[in-house]
Amino acid sequence: MRYQRQIQAVRKRGRRSAHRYPTAKDKTARAFAAYVDLCEAAEYLTEQMRSQLATFDLSTFQFRLLATLLHNGAQYERAIAHQFQCSRQNVSRVIKSLERRGAAELCRVSAHSASGADATQGRRPDPRLVVVRLTEMGESLIRYVFPCTPRW
Repeated sequence: MRYQRQIQAVRKRGRRSAHRYPTAKDKTARAFAAYVDLCEAAEYLTEQMRSQLATFDLSTFQFRLLATLLHNGAQYERAIAHQFQCSRQNVSRVIKSLERRGAAELCRVSAHSASGADATQGRRPDPRLVVVRLTEMGESLIRYVFPCTPRW
């Protein structure tokens, strides 16, 4: 006859909780700990990205701007500022640095040609309507820095 071992309940080590389900305080503490961990991971990844982009003499903002122009095509300066949630002056400063580098170009558009009206009436360009485009050099730069980008 074969000996059968009795199955015993596994004892858990440590403090036993008096509550069957976690309390709101426990959930809040766990959520806060997860939030802190995510913030630390984001800081680490940002620092790694910043050091990688420094080899190409690009800031994180310049990289984001070039990638946006590559994926979405030419855009208005105001739309870029709205998308990045920063001031138009800040976007303008970064675009000017990319323009000096030869990676982007600015094009001022008259208000009527932007709305589809006839642009041959001799209207002056509206200084508020600025379209930003990638140049050939800018496209090759962002494709080299960000090689996993699919061609649209």
